[in-house]
Amino acid sequence: MVRPKKASNLFSDECRPAKSSELAIHSKKLAELKTWLTDNCLNRGKSYPKCLLLTGPSGSGKSTSLEVLSKELNIELVDYEPETLYDENLTPENDGLESLGKFLSQSGARFNPRRKILLVITNLPDEAYNDILGFRQTVSEALQNLHIPVIFCLSDVDSCWHLNHRRLFTNTFVMSNNIEIMKFNSVATTYLKKAIQRAAELLFLPLSKTKLEAIEHEANNDLRIAMNILQMNLVGTSSSVVASSKYSRKRQSVEILSNGKANKEDMFHMLGRILYAHRISPEDSQLPKTAKRKKRAESQMLMVDTNERKPLEHDVNDIIQMSSMPSEKILAFLHEHEPKFQQNLEALRKVSACFSECENMTSNWTVKQRLPDEYVAQVAARHVMFYNYGINTSGFRSLNGPLSSDLTKEIDNSKDELRRLPRIGDAQYVALTIPYLAFISPCMDPNNISCYLARPFNISWKSGRDSICHQMENLGNTAFFKKLTSKKRKRDEIEQKFAENQNGKDYVDEKIEIEESDYDSFDDM
Repeated sequence: MVRPKKASNLFSDECRPAKSSELAIHSKKLAELKTWLTDNCLNRGKSYPKCLLLTGPSGSGKSTSLEVLSKELNIELVDYEPETLYDENLTPENDGLESLGKFLSQSGARFNPRRKILLVITNLPDEAYNDILGFRQTVSEALQNLHIPVIFCLSDVDSCWHLNHRRLFTNTFVMSNNIEIMKFNSVATTYLKKAIQRAAELLFLPLSKTKLEAIEHEANNDLRIAMNILQMNLVGTSSSVVASSKYSRKRQSVEILSNGKANKEDMFHMLGRILYAHRISPEDSQLPKTAKRKKRAESQMLMVDTNERKPLEHDVNDIIQMSSMPSEKILAFLHEHEPKFQQNLEALRKVSACFSECENMTSNWTVKQRLPDEYVAQVAARHVMFYNYGINTSGFRSLNGPLSSDLTKEIDNSKDELRRLPRIGDAQYVALTIPYLAFISPCMDPNNISCYLARPFNISWKSGRDSICHQMENLGNTAFFKKLTSKKRKRDEIEQKFAENQNGKDYVDEKIEIEESDYDSFDDM
């Protein structure tokens, strides 16, 4: 259905931006989206229709930016609204995938191709997540016969793999259907503060600096949550929260705010809690009630188990829940920094084995998960905190990103560049790489065991072939250079024999002479 004007009392609707200059989005991302709309909705060429997968966290301004830019370009938006009817037994009467297919096919036949129409799908039917193959088949068949551009505007749901769009739109499905991907990032703090101030000015509501900072902290870069908190809590004048000191004013302002969203811990702070695995000392007077009861019961016993571990300072469930990090990122950081904290090789081996099993359960393998996404992070964090018991936690250790993140970014950028080429799939990648295999010579022969065992251990994946050869030359690695010298000696012998054969040959130039004869000599024949 064509998108109508909505009448709502929400601040997020009343303060909706009307121009692109009022959007709290980076100018480069707006220019990228505007270019796509212009190329596919206004300047349609032979390659249309195009399909765009617009993703990003919730409250990042995806749908609002799409509405504002479409209004400026005079593009009409047609929304898909899934309708599910249930009978007396609460079973769906209609098929959601069938309604989605009818929407895509009937929209192409109902509207004139010359009209500036854009199909927008923000909500998918429940059958799409239950029947992935049916959803892909429906979308693929509809895109082949569709002459109107379509946008799938979906939010990232990292907390539930079953509702994650990456489960539906895999790399193979995206490449085979020529679907472009555009990702919105979280709203920056400066843009978020400007949006809150603009909304307060439009509604003639006073907003103190303390309230602004408190709302920005609670919203955590989410525009929708910021507007909801502003509506629920920005009541009365700013003098109602005036206090004697700066600390008391900030505390009162935070207490005024409702729990619109739980406070999220800093990423490295959360990782430090897992890796250091601090325990509560028995002498601490601020023990929880459960720990106090346990301590009182132990004191009444005649024999106390001295090998029992002390309780943790922070619960693992709270740490994972407040971090809002996907399991893949938590697993990568723990795998990178665990060797710095663990000195026991046996414990490190068990933790590494746990990381390997958790890696098989992550979404990187594009398999259907039957376990929640948080389960992998729970298993990895509990193993680390269990085997890091009693380690030396004095001092601070620096935490940085995993080394594989830079390589992963380069691989993703290379894949994106290759996807921009016309119709190149997985089978065509081999044709691009085979011509270069002849120029890639192996640095070390893996079949030579002595050469492999004699390699220097200070060589990493960042080192190139020239640097590896130079290091091994300085170290005097005999096993490596015996291999090189033998190859060079054989090559020199072959070249010398070939040169001797060339010099020893005597080329005799034989000239063929044809005797002159009279024409009458052929008369006898």
